[in-house]
Amino acid sequence: MTIEERVQKGISYFKQGYNCAQSVVLAFAEDYELEEAFAAHISGSFGGGIGRMRETCGTACGMFMLAGLEVKGEYPDQELKKKNYEVVQRLAADFKAETGSLICKELLGLTALSPKLKLWRRLNLARMNTTRNARASAWWRPPFGFTANT
Repeated sequence: MTIEERVQKGISYFKQGYNCAQSVVLAFAEDYELEEAFAAHISGSFGGGIGRMRETCGTACGMFMLAGLEVKGEYPDQELKKKNYEVVQRLAADFKAETGSLICKELLGLTALSPKLKLWRRLNLARMNTTRNARASAWWRPPFGFTANT
């Protein structure tokens, strides 16, 4: 599947009503042999910047969840945990470089604005950010980016 096809798949899930985290995880669920219902449930709490608190971006959280599936080994191995954290930190840095932030409210433009302007920006930016964030998260998995082993 090309990057653009993956992005469109994630956007399609978002348009169906899934949150950002779910849209990312569902776009890759087949690759990891995850049942769609399970993937939607396990990632459901991370949308809206984790439980609609507008903190860590749900798109990034979905990507981090998938990264955990790429780091092979048996928990609770401390080296495995360390490797996983290194992968997530690298993904986070790349995501932030691509989008400008890891924080949902910043990505949606919900900081330091009047309530009326916030609503307008939220309605208009959510659509644009979903596409941009989907593109930022789609590249990370082979063959588009790096793996946990690089």
